[in-house]
Amino acid sequence: MRRAMAVGGIVLVGVAGLLVGCDDDESQAAAEDNLCASLTSFSATVVNLQGLDPTTASQDDYEAAVQEVQKAGNAVREDAEDVAEADTTALESAVDDLEAAAQDVPDDIPVTDALSSLQPEVQAVAQTWKETFDTLDCQTDTSSGDSQTS
Repeated sequence: MRRAMAVGGIVLVGVAGLLVGCDDDESQAAAEDNLCASLTSFSATVVNLQGLDPTTASQDDYEAAVQEVQKAGNAVREDAEDVAEADTTALESAVDDLEAAAQDVPDDIPVTDALSSLQPEVQAVAQTWKETFDTLDCQTDTSSGDSQTS
């Protein structure tokens, strides 16, 4: 039992060392994989926002969903910095437009109206996400919710 724990500890230390060592010298392929994973996570947040039911969602629900899109968008931006051919300018602009539109939605309107007013920006984000995803030749994961642009 002690031997297994000691070997496990050595393996964990070795893996941690590899992760730290790879951080600065991340290969282009790994950077592309990270960006594709971020784009996939981003897609899930957009799908969640699109899937809010205006008859049951609260103001807090849609604000939280927009914040998740923003957070995932920031992760895409960070990962794109490590990929030489990544151009996420259009996606970043679409997310910024969504954020601005969400901030402009009055607090005193029904959630149904708030969600409806954001649909053009949400659709723009979905479309630019697909273009970015396709341009980077990311592999489609059918479990990721890539159906947002269908």
